[in-house]
Amino acid sequence: MRFVKFIRYSSIGIFFAAIISALAGCTAKQSASFVLALLAFGLVSCGNLSLTIEGTGSGTVTIESRVSDRLKSCTITNGIASDGCSLSSTFARRDTPLTLTATPAAGFVFVGWEGCSPNGSSCSVSAKDTEGFFVKETFVQVLFGFTLTVDMEGGNGTVTSDIGSINCLTPNTCSAPIAAGQSVTLTASASVGSIFNSWTGPTCPVDGNINTVVSFAMNDHVTCDANFSFIP
Repeated sequence: MRFVKFIRYSSIGIFFAAIISALAGCTAKQSASFVLALLAFGLVSCGNLSLTIEGTGSGTVTIESRVSDRLKSCTITNGIASDGCSLSSTFARRDTPLTLTATPAAGFVFVGWEGCSPNGSSCSVSAKDTEGFFVKETFVQVLFGFTLTVDMEGGNGTVTSDIGSINCLTPNTCSAPIAAGQSVTLTASASVGSIFNSWTGPTCPVDGNINTVVSFAMNDHVTCDANFSFIP
């Protein structure tokens, strides 16, 4: 009986020693309840994760995980990554998720991700993927200063712009970004059975103008109503 008890206690001791050894090999700080959960469900399985973030433009990528000491901030400045854009860690759970969230710097917009599972401005990777990740985000500099909006009113016609890609048909509303201070020319063309009447709008620099072709500088956000009417 003593021999059986010795074998039993020795087996238990070896089991706990293996668990402790496995946990010791993981760098993540674990609470007592989490350790018990690992023991109960057999989830002590370290996962290694090597993450490198590259990018274009300027902005910040926040790296988050369920492990509290794994919060980092990666800064991309004109395509150059900071030291915080590299992460090499070991996690007690092989499926520990890390969420990356992109925030563009002033004057830039976030475009997309490469190398991870995207969800809008965020994406995710997991420690079970041990070969390492090279994740790339794209921030694009915003070169446009103001928005030009054309509201088509009344009869049938079109309005086009020489810059900003305005190509609007009644009864639609079209918008385009224009660089601050840039001069833009709008051309209104009435369809058969309609005539062009005037440009109107409280923020339209050519309010009241009846010419089909008008030009003005974009010094603010502009909305112009292009007024057409049907020929009686």
